[in-house]
Amino acid sequence: MMNMFWFGEPDIWPDGDVAARKTLERLTSPRRKTVRTAARFAPHRSYLALYMWRHVDARPA
Repeated sequence: MMNMFWFGEPDIWPDGDVAARKTLERLTSPRRKTVRTAARFAPHRSYLALYMWRHVDARPA
C-alpha cells in the first residue's frame, strides 16, 4: 500500500487485500486466479486495484 499511495508505483497488485480480490473475482470469474487476471493489466495494476475499491464502495443502483 505504501508503494501505491506514497511512492505512486503504477504496477502494484495488492493480492492480500480481500476487497480487491473478491471484487475482481465477482467481475470476472471465480474459477480464475486473481493474480493471473490482474497480470493482464500490467503495468497498470495499481489503477485496477483503485477501481476495484471504488466498485466496492459504490452505492447499489
